[in-house]
Amino acid sequence: MEQPPDSCEALVARCAGGDLVALAALYDALGAAAYGLARRVTGDDDRAAAVVEAAFLDCWRRAPSFEAEREEASAWLLRLVHRRALEAARRERAGAAGKRAAPAAAATAGAATSQRHAARAALARLEPAERQVLELAYLDGYRQSEIAALLGEPRVAVAGRLHSALARLRDLLVSGATVR
Repeated sequence: MEQPPDSCEALVARCAGGDLVALAALYDALGAAAYGLARRVTGDDDRAAAVVEAAFLDCWRRAPSFEAEREEASAWLLRLVHRRALEAARRERAGAAGKRAAPAAAATAGAATSQRHAARAALARLEPAERQVLELAYLDGYRQSEIAALLGEPRVAVAGRLHSALARLRDLLVSGATVR
């Protein structure tokens, strides 16, 4: 099946053939969305710009392995951006955590640790698809339409899965049935 000449899929195919003009056109088409996503995840303009640059370089390098019949090029590229942004945010958090050494009160830390363990155990009991949408929405800050684009699914399906995942998570936490 042939793609329209200016579709993102066609642009990625041209990138796979070494066409730098196609990469520039792809950036024109998706650069703003990529930057917005990177900015939301990293919380920093400079890191977001670096993430987008690295992700488009990844796109250039990985273009030959892109499979248009499996997913949309925009979702594929935004997933590259998302991965890079998460890596950058994790590095930043790890660096910031190492710099500050303000210890919390032992009782507060113990309660927070207990709550964290309960939440992690409850999350682990969810179906992988449920856990994935919760993590994308609440840990990574994606909107339902963005999750739908990343997963290549209809937004209404993502909304339903998110709703049922939240209800199941609530039930697990309330019942205390978080141990496998």
